Amino acid sequence: MELSNRVIEIVNRHVGFEGQPYRILSGGWVDTPCYSWTFPSSVLDSPEFDSLDSGAKVLVELEELENFNLDPALFELYSLLDSEIALPYKSITFAVSVYRSYSRTLVVSPFSESFDIFRLESGLLFSPHDASPVYELFFNFLRTLDESYGLTIIGAGSDCIEFKLGQIPAQDEFRLLSERLALIAPDIIGEMMEFNEEIDFNRSYGQITLWWDDLFYSLSSLNAG
Repeated sequence: MELSNRVIEIVNRHVGFEGQPYRILSGGWVDTPCYSWTFPSSVLDSPEFDSLDSGAKVLVELEELENFNLDPALFELYSLLDSEIALPYKSITFAVSVYRSYSRTLVVSPFSESFDIFRLESGLLFSPHDASPVYELFFNFLRTLDESYGLTIIGAGSDCIEFKLGQIPAQDEFRLLSERLALIAPDIIGEMMEFNEEIDFNRSYGQITLWWDDLFYSLSSLNAG
């Protein structure tokens, strides 16, 4: 399973520079069947940024976020690659809120199912946890959302996932769906309280980001309950 040279060239022309084979950290650097395109930043690629501590780096990245949005390039790729065996997505650096993530890297995978994007980015493809029934809770939940609203995973990282619902839930479903999302990703509860304890799915046109400190622990606790 690998990307065709045709797909790689289509993306090279679309973004204006050449991609690289994509690797992830999963107990060490691991090769993947994907290609990636990381957009340059004069600020984030500077020696001054490298010398900052982690807290200061996050503040600088948040400032850069206001001036950079990868979504238009990603959504254009969906159209360009519609007839190809390829799924594009964002490799997420960190979640900003339930409505937005930060990423500078487009990845194109040879997958046919978007759930495999999360399996790759979370390391499940290379981990013994991949066969765990605990993780099946998470994928079953995503499948339920997919059946109800249509769901496409558009971004993922080792500790987060971003998806877009094909159909925005009805207003009277916001509270219940927010509570279901909080069971899977309890780290969003504090933010939900700021939004009157429910997510406004209209605000981001059905595009939602979830994150967690330890998904396996969260799901194990949920399964035990």
